Amino acid sequence: MNEQFGFHVTHIESLIPHRYGSESCETPGARQALEALEKGRAPWALGTSCTRVLLDGWLELLSLPRPAVSVTAEDVASGKPDPACYALARERCGLEEGPCSVLVIEDSPAGVRAGKAAGCMVLGLVTTHSVGKLRDAGADWLVENLDSVRVVGTEGNGCRLTINRKWLSGGQA
Repeated sequence: MNEQFGFHVTHIESLIPHRYGSESCETPGARQALEALEKGRAPWALGTSCTRVLLDGWLELLSLPRPAVSVTAEDVASGKPDPACYALARERCGLEEGPCSVLVIEDSPAGVRAGKAAGCMVLGLVTTHSVGKLRDAGADWLVENLDSVRVVGTEGNGCRLTINRKWLSGGQA
């Protein structure tokens, strides 16, 4: 993308949270989950297809905790479903690749596929896409939103979660 076009995109995206923030809604349970991770000092990151200025604008507007690590569209050559954003986030958090070492929380089929391709377990949030689309994309678990999930402990480089079985769906229990 040429530099002038990139400047215009960045400028326009910087305006979105301030112009449309009153129409936004926080994903139920997100604040509590992020605050629990922060309090327990568990490593966490945001891997998003949006630009850094848009991410920063939403985090500021909603007064959400800021991750030590974030990967945005500017950080990777290809967007989701390419796994690069999750692989880079894992690397920047200092976490090793391996079975069940990283949990991705996603609300889109492309994001679920990216998380699985990066070798992560994926918790699908049924907030913007249907159960079927997220299941077909490969989500390991499906929940209505983050109100269905609780951080019950953190230790070392990890944390323990519980998932409300009322909404639990997917390949594993």
